[in-house]
Amino acid sequence: MIRLGLLGLGIAGQRHLKGFHELNRRDVQIYAVASSHVERTDEVALPPGTKVYTDYRELIRDAAIDAVIVALPHALHKDAAIYAARHGKHVLLEKPMATTMADAERIAAAFEESGTKLMLAYVHRFREEIIVAKRMMVAGELGAPASVLDRFCVPGGEDLPEWVWNQELSGGGVMMYSGLHSVDRLRWLLDSEVVEVYARVQTYGSHPQAITIENGLAAMLTFENGVISTLVENLPPYELQYRYWDTEIFGTTGMLHIRTDDYLEFTSPDVNFKQTFQGYNHYARQINEFVNAIREDRAPAIGVQDGMRSLAVAVSIYRSAYVGRSVLVSQAG
Repeated sequence: MIRLGLLGLGIAGQRHLKGFHELNRRDVQIYAVASSHVERTDEVALPPGTKVYTDYRELIRDAAIDAVIVALPHALHKDAAIYAARHGKHVLLEKPMATTMADAERIAAAFEESGTKLMLAYVHRFREEIIVAKRMMVAGELGAPASVLDRFCVPGGEDLPEWVWNQELSGGGVMMYSGLHSVDRLRWLLDSEVVEVYARVQTYGSHPQAITIENGLAAMLTFENGVISTLVENLPPYELQYRYWDTEIFGTTGMLHIRTDDYLEFTSPDVNFKQTFQGYNHYARQINEFVNAIREDRAPAIGVQDGMRSLAVAVSIYRSAYVGRSVLVSQAG
């Protein structure tokens, strides 16, 4: 039996908990949760007998726990991950890996020393529509990829926690909160690394919580294989009925349009088809991969280098916006 500890019962933590329930494996259990908001334990479906901690460090020190899921505010990722590694725990770490490259390197060193597993929670890789798109690209159905447009609108009304709007706690805005998913899934779909970025960011609107992060972003990414990609990302500080996350990939012989959690459409001179995807348990698949990596004593599908490379792109985007010119990702730090 693999006993998991869940750190955080906010939006991400509750999604991981839902994924655990959908997983329905008898060889793994949520043994304990840690939350500074004790009232949330009455609002979520905890398995019977789950231990509750108010201090995540106490949970990590519990000798009965084999692995932890870190779903805390971004600024706590480094300390929680390193503390877990030093106590011999495997970790499924929410993105971003850290808020700085220096902290990410400290995390990497801690896990290299401990010998325990670190998996990054880039859950979009486990979405069915993204998996199908990956298969099509590997099969060459688009020909050689050439250009990508990735854009999303994730409304940021009252449902988002207050720390998201605070630079010190979040480490950044729309890029850190959601944009890293775009970066990771493009790296995976294109099987190539970002080498150069050019970006602009902005802050707009008002919110009861003072906004000290960027909530609008546009960036151009150049990949090692020559693909160019444009990211347009928005986290408006109000509720909207309309939300989307679209990725359009243009190849030499066809194009893919992915609307996340909705459909995938493929178009070429000879073929046109559309497949819908809704309600797939990508969080369950993610936990399943994490548990299997522990059981099989192998590297998880999304490891330390994935976390560091995606974070390097985010850091480079912020640097480009600050200096007003394109920057090389290799200089992130």
